[in-house]
Amino acid sequence: STSLVSRLHIVSRRKTEPTAFQCSYTDGAPTGKAKPVAGKKGTIVTVSDLFYNLPHRRKMNERDEYQRILSVMQRYALHHASEGIGFVCSKRTKGSETY
Repeated sequence: STSLVSRLHIVSRRKTEPTAFQCSYTDGAPTGKAKPVAGKKGTIVTVSDLFYNLPHRRKMNERDEYQRILSVMQRYALHHASEGIGFVCSKRTKGSETY
């Protein structure tokens, strides 16, 4: 699971509900109870610090890891385009390189 190797944050709101809920996970477990928040209809999943707890994976080329993740997400978005799925990949800067 992604939540085992990263810090995972989910905000989700059903179209029939007036309120969204958010929950965060670290090391595969929730960091607290889901709490109500303002949010748009749909689900936003944010993954940060990927492989923070696996030093041998962090030594791999981060650009290659980013490209692999981006490729998988693009295939999901194309496969489910009729359902209104989309994604945003934010670049981050480390030192003088941008990924």
